[in-house]
Amino acid sequence: MPRVLVQCLWTGSVAPDPARWNLAVAEHNGMRTAGYVSLSPRRPWPEALDALDRLYQGFYPGHVPRTVFVDVELSGLRPADVLQAARSLAARGFRVGIYTRRSFWVHELGNPRDPEFAEFPLWDALWNGVPEIPEAVNYGPPGWTVVGRQYRGDSMVIEWGVVADHNVFDLHFFLE
Repeated sequence: MPRVLVQCLWTGSVAPDPARWNLAVAEHNGMRTAGYVSLSPRRPWPEALDALDRLYQGFYPGHVPRTVFVDVELSGLRPADVLQAARSLAARGFRVGIYTRRSFWVHELGNPRDPEFAEFPLWDALWNGVPEIPEAVNYGPPGWTVVGRQYRGDSMVIEWGVVADHNVFDLHFFLE
């Protein structure tokens, strides 16, 4: 079964040091790769883009994840912040998705239903222990395509000896 490594590329304040190495090792071992950037209302988005540009300059050719998710889960964000980040990444040539969960999208962002959000597929977080991708979610814009589900967090992955979140993805999204 193909696996996907989704590596943090921007924590909301810094680009983590092991990102390049983790992604290169994953690709070398036949895994699909993607990244995510955490939006923070306390750090300006252009600063995150500058950090990503510096991080990507150090990648080996062929080891640059072209899929990046905008991680939307910090209080104080506005819908406009999410769209600005997603559009900025898309303008740089990334395939862009949005990572969030229903409780945040509805209660923190006010459940924006703007069709523009539907341009960016959803990686949905619902820690119910069920590894399946729903056909639809009951929040966000109508017709939002769901490409992944985070179904369990902070669990030991025995074969790797690390604690990680567990996800299931539509691999076609990573192959397009």
